[in-house]
Amino acid sequence: MRKLYFLMAGALLAANAFAQAPIRQESDDAPLAKITSKFVKNAKQTEMKAKNAFHSVSFNAGPLKAEADAADVLITEQPEGTLYENMNYNSLSYYVFWGYVYYGNVTYYARNIVEGADGSIYLQNPYATLPTNSWLKGEKGEGDTIVVKSSQLIYEEVYEGETYKYYATKLNYDDSQSWYVQNTTDPDMKFVWRNDSLIMVGDYMLGLVDADGEWVGYGEENTYVAKIAFEKNVLPAGLSAKDYVMKSFADDGTSTGSIVKAGVSGSDFYITDLSYVSVPDACLKGSVSGSTVTMDAVQYLGVDEDNLVHAFAVSGLVESVWYEDYGMYLDELSISSDPVTFSYDASSDIYKSENDIIFNAGYESVNYLDYVQSPELSPWVEVAATPADPVMGEYNEYDESYGYGSFSFYIASEDVDGNFINPNNLYYNVYIDDEVLTLYPDEYTALTEEMTDIPYSFTDGWDIYVSDTERHFYFYTTGFEKIGVQQHYTAAGETRSSNIVYYYVDNTTGIESASSAAGEVKSVAYTDIAGRKVVNPSKGLFIKTITYSDGTTKNVKVVKK
Repeated sequence: MRKLYFLMAGALLAANAFAQAPIRQESDDAPLAKITSKFVKNAKQTEMKAKNAFHSVSFNAGPLKAEADAADVLITEQPEGTLYENMNYNSLSYYVFWGYVYYGNVTYYARNIVEGADGSIYLQNPYATLPTNSWLKGEKGEGDTIVVKSSQLIYEEVYEGETYKYYATKLNYDDSQSWYVQNTTDPDMKFVWRNDSLIMVGDYMLGLVDADGEWVGYGEENTYVAKIAFEKNVLPAGLSAKDYVMKSFADDGTSTGSIVKAGVSGSDFYITDLSYVSVPDACLKGSVSGSTVTMDAVQYLGVDEDNLVHAFAVSGLVESVWYEDYGMYLDELSISSDPVTFSYDASSDIYKSENDIIFNAGYESVNYLDYVQSPELSPWVEVAATPADPVMGEYNEYDESYGYGSFSFYIASEDVDGNFINPNNLYYNVYIDDEVLTLYPDEYTALTEEMTDIPYSFTDGWDIYVSDTERHFYFYTTGFEKIGVQQHYTAAGETRSSNIVYYYVDNTTGIESASSAAGEVKSVAYTDIAGRKVVNPSKGLFIKTITYSDGTTKNVKVVKK
């Protein structure tokens, strides 16, 4: 199971996403241009994306000065009128990444529309890649025409005590400037509201500009919003479901798991409590025939609340492909028209499938939220267990100019014997020297309250990032000798803990090493036969290097099939 939240364009195609935000389709285009606007967060974000690979954007504005205007009205409350909830939003969307503007088609976003009593139309979050949490107003025109006035205040941010404002404005491409600029001769934007659909009319961009009227890189073209044409699966009343482990088996033979519920009602089979999407009542449905369960290749699950997209479960194929530019294997996904079939063994109560399931925004192209490979369902009984020790990854020392350092580590939802344990019952602590680190909101600004026990799957999208079993963690202190991690697992009325695994840091020389409190394995690394470091090895011959706390190492040949 790999939980990734973005697919990126062109040169950024192989990067891992860590912040939860809407899914966008791949674009085959190179960057449109470099943007000079400061509508991008500081160097920490750039550093993070340089090291990790599928695209994550922070939507916090930089210090763009705006003059106060008493006439500006930001519509944040739902307007009065008829609500059309979770409409299917599609567009050609422009967005900023690493200071460059990219664009790509977006589909199956979820957006709300309100039709006022006077015929006005309000569209919530009009930019696909920038959740403004505000409403764009269109006034009733002739017939079914809706007129959207330019220079509507659509987004505000308070930065270091000052308020900065951004406006929805009609832009056209200016060949002389090779850039998008405001259309001052014909500033109104036209839409039609017809058959419960909102359609952009004309050749222009619904752009986002700062208080000086300069485009900041976000915009929409060819916007089309309509009702979703699918009905979601609904669990039958009185379904008797029980807990199963739903395992996903990667090409290299490793597996991850999630606790789900499954049960049979008549000739129908249901799987619910799906952690792969943020749809509370989502479920998969199949039909039972003898010892076989068959699921349709496309199933609508509902609106993913974290990503504001229409989530589907689709039959797919996941293949591990070697990327020379990145020196590693990455999973490539494609959509299949084949149904998903499970074979059932009544003696063990286990369901197995050779198909892959992609949890996706839309169903026509890959915009995945998560996926499972060759899923297997086996009965789950929770017992007390000791979680496996964390494994350290990379360490980046505290940088005075940035004011932070970072390190990565790996924590699996497995016990010391390699058995799956419930990730919902796992948490970890970070240690600075021998003291447990408490995260305070004044330093960890994405938090609203202090945190010491960090849930296994927790991410704040800024200081703590999650990718499979890897965690990338930022710290804001220096002068320590070691930094460590310890896992804790609570089940069957007991809490059991792993060893604390440390990095030992020599702050005078900048040399760091890692060690386990148990005096055992301190790190594990893989290289291919050409000597290149491989993060997630699969399919091929590799050298596994185990480094122990006493400085000795052991090399083992590993064949991944």
